[in-house]
Amino acid sequence: MCDSEAFSPAVQHLAIVVAAMAAVGAQAETKPDAAHAVRLAENAFQFRDFATVVATLDPWLHPPRILDRDLLITARKLMGVALAGLEREDEAKEEFGQLLLIDPEHELDPFVIPPNIIAVFQGVREEMKDTLDRLTGKTEPDQVEPPVKEVVRVEIVTLPPKWMMALPGGTPQFTLEQFGWGTLWLSVQVIGLVMNIVAYRALAPVGTPTESGRFYSLTAVQYSGLALFLGGWTASAIQGFSTYADTEAALLEPRPAPEAPPVGGQLTFSF
Repeated sequence: MCDSEAFSPAVQHLAIVVAAMAAVGAQAETKPDAAHAVRLAENAFQFRDFATVVATLDPWLHPPRILDRDLLITARKLMGVALAGLEREDEAKEEFGQLLLIDPEHELDPFVIPPNIIAVFQGVREEMKDTLDRLTGKTEPDQVEPPVKEVVRVEIVTLPPKWMMALPGGTPQFTLEQFGWGTLWLSVQVIGLVMNIVAYRALAPVGTPTESGRFYSLTAVQYSGLALFLGGWTASAIQGFSTYADTEAALLEPRPAPEAPPVGGQLTFSF
């Protein structure tokens, strides 16, 4: 009797410790975790119990409490497929969108997932194409098209030296490609020069002006030829400098932009 009473406090203490440890173990076993929830959802999915899948995963996904990336991908996929199977398509699209943001290249298994649900998933992928391309590095963010370079046509036009406008023989007109005027002034100057030379040579045998009136006639022809030569040279030079200035100004003046063609047809009536 005494021995049993002596050991009874120790036995009671041991029983309390064992009970506490059992309670802690039971609590640890029943404490929910993400991996356990995903396994339960996978088991329900095998039996096409979509309602149980949604009920099991919803507390873990709204708000998201799964830290492991692979578990989160599996949970989003199961949730999206289950919602689509329950004909809650808008919610299923939301889950599929979240899944693609985590794994942009994710694919559903066509041997497990029905074709209509795969079609919903692919529709979400198409809607998010730009975002997914940026995530996978297929396009640059805020990609801007390079500006199209405008082709500018440069036409180089050279003018002859300005001092050439003072040369005789219609040179200013010929250098400025005014061949008609150049021929005219060349002819005038050649005629005047020929008159001057011929009259000068004819005056040599005449002698003094007192011998006959022929001296005065030849002298008049000589000076007329000289005047014709100098007049033609002067007129050619004046015209050359004037044309040169006009051509230079026209080349330096910017050309107006070409007008855009009219849109549509145009009717023109003439009377």
